Amino acid sequence: MKNRNYKILAIICLLFVFVLPVYAQQAMSGVLIHSSNVYEYKGKIPLELYPLVKNNGFVFDVVSGLKYQVSYGENWKQGQEDIAQIDENGKLKQLFPLENGFLYELNDGTLKENSKKAIEKILWNIQSVYWSKPLSRYQFNIKVLQDEDVVRELQGEIERLYNWRLVVEDKSSQFFREVVTLKKPAILENYTWLTYRFFGQEEDMVWVYSPAIKNSRELTGSNRSDEYAGVVALDDFFLWSGKLENVEGSDIKEVEILTPFATNTLASLQTNDGSCYSIKDTFSFSELQTRWNYGSRKYAQGASWLPTDAVYTLRKSYKIDLFSKDPFSQYGRQTLYADAESMLPVYKFVYDRSGKLWKTLIMFYGFAKDKKDLQVPYPSQMLIVDDKKSTVAMFDYFGSNYCTDFPAKYDLTKFDPRKIGKKE
Repeated sequence: MKNRNYKILAIICLLFVFVLPVYAQQAMSGVLIHSSNVYEYKGKIPLELYPLVKNNGFVFDVVSGLKYQVSYGENWKQGQEDIAQIDENGKLKQLFPLENGFLYELNDGTLKENSKKAIEKILWNIQSVYWSKPLSRYQFNIKVLQDEDVVRELQGEIERLYNWRLVVEDKSSQFFREVVTLKKPAILENYTWLTYRFFGQEEDMVWVYSPAIKNSRELTGSNRSDEYAGVVALDDFFLWSGKLENVEGSDIKEVEILTPFATNTLASLQTNDGSCYSIKDTFSFSELQTRWNYGSRKYAQGASWLPTDAVYTLRKSYKIDLFSKDPFSQYGRQTLYADAESMLPVYKFVYDRSGKLWKTLIMFYGFAKDKKDLQVPYPSQMLIVDDKKSTVAMFDYFGSNYCTDFPAKYDLTKFDPRKIGKKE
């Protein structure tokens, strides 16, 4: 009888450990979380996002899981931990090529033993996901809503180059070069920001070209937290593009939250030439508005700025608090959530210097694969809810293009501060 009771107890324990968590996740599948039922799921969403759901029409379309397994390929982490050493200042002791993926695999021991080191590893992981694609280019379209009306629209292109990845003899200590150029509206055509980011403590070099004065001027690295064209900071373009050495982590937690993704399925990755490939978009430029609730009205009870193809699924994330060490940056504290499996940043909450919530940012990444099952993440959509200006910026990224080498006749003058914004 006693042995039988032990068996029953063991079965119950197994039920709690293995079965109930799976059931709980499946039970949420197909659920639409909104203002009327959000209290029931309060523990499954970021605490900072709760007021937006309760009072401002944010809706979660929940699925039980993705229809694919996130993967950066076989053995992509093998040996990286030994090479990628971090010094006492949070700086990598050396940079080296990474074909796909990120540097560090985190575990519970890392989080408990040294939270500062764990935060540094997460931030370097976010950085290395990007530098594993040495040259990347994205087109973007931004609509700004205020009181449910579109008050502004911008179109442009962002291109980032990790020069040390492509030029072996490059000893300039440049981490990346990035150029952001507007194409529309016509009055701002060729409005351009150029950044040189350096590896280590050296400050970013930033230039801006204004079509109004037909000239460029140099800014400080702190200006990357200023709003580009009055809408978005350069450090917000991929949710978190801050300089790692300019922030200090104060807290880290492992949480299980509803995590946003662009779609529930894999997109197609197609090869353009020997060294470049692109994401095959499933929509045309004229169909961009149907990707948002104001165009499709998919969510009757939801805000017009909701992306309608996006899904949320329960996943493990790392939540970290970051404080700016740059006294001239407009950003005070940032709370960042990074998906633990992909190491992609998914939520960011920005507070000003007085400690007041300023921006809520949500990034919707997708994954694409080629015929050989190579998976590549890509930005699809992003939201920026600005509490100070009472606006919402809706981003669409499209035409995503990656290269592992310089394409034929590649024009490097776009990264020349003497020539930015100027047409030949």
